[in-house]
Amino acid sequence: MTEIFGPTDCGCRWDARCVPDELRAAVDAVTVALAALRAAPPGAGVLATVDQSAAEVAALEQDLTLLVLRRVVIEIEACHRAGLADSPRLEMACRAARVALQIDPRWV
Repeated sequence: MTEIFGPTDCGCRWDARCVPDELRAAVDAVTVALAALRAAPPGAGVLATVDQSAAEVAALEQDLTLLVLRRVVIEIEACHRAGLADSPRLEMACRAARVALQIDPRWV
């Protein structure tokens, strides 16, 4: 699911073999919200996916990964409210999330 964040240097993809369940669930939820935004920026379903992703991200331990994933969720919601499928701030947040996920110590 988490192709948004792509493979890591080790070539792994986000699945049960690579990351703990709660981290995988959070990244998958953010990916779904991002896909919903890109498919229909002003769509009613975007807010539901944003709420779900916010809940999944909130379940993570307080660290850099939580902070950057929370920023992605905030930017998805901002784009939705503006009726935009993308923004420079959202792209920056996604890049930061990719880096944070690559250096996350939970990565196996």
